[in-house]
Amino acid sequence: MRLGWLVTIPLVITQACEAKTHDLREDQRAAVVAAVDYALKAFEAAQRARNADGAVALMAPDFFMYTDGVRQGYDSVAQSVRQSFASFQHVDPGFRDIHIRVLSATSALTSFRFRDSLVTTSGLTLRFAGATTLLWELREGRWLMTYGHADHRPVE
Repeated sequence: MRLGWLVTIPLVITQACEAKTHDLREDQRAAVVAAVDYALKAFEAAQRARNADGAVALMAPDFFMYTDGVRQGYDSVAQSVRQSFASFQHVDPGFRDIHIRVLSATSALTSFRFRDSLVTTSGLTLRFAGATTLLWELREGRWLMTYGHADHRPVE
């Protein structure tokens, strides 16, 4: 059985992405980084303010993610965000070690570590740490998350 296509297809995709990013001027690349950084900071600020609508507004309608190994679509994530934000009196998402990789003029990948400190409305403090990866796409003039992956582990 010939498996050459298993090597060829990823190579072609990689070369196409590299060609797109190599075609960008440094000022264009910097503009993408700045815009995506701004969107990521808006996402973090929405979490900190427990602004569910603000956080959900940064997700594309076809957004999906894997959270602790479970795939969730837009509706499930949006409902989870709205319910959880309503159950917290304090949220500190603590994003750090942020890396932004420009994939093209209209897409970028962010990765970062987080250390969440959450206080429920009943006063219970929860702490989690982990890593998150988000794929951002420029759609109709707005940077939106289209894919995410997050893993959480409890922290004492």
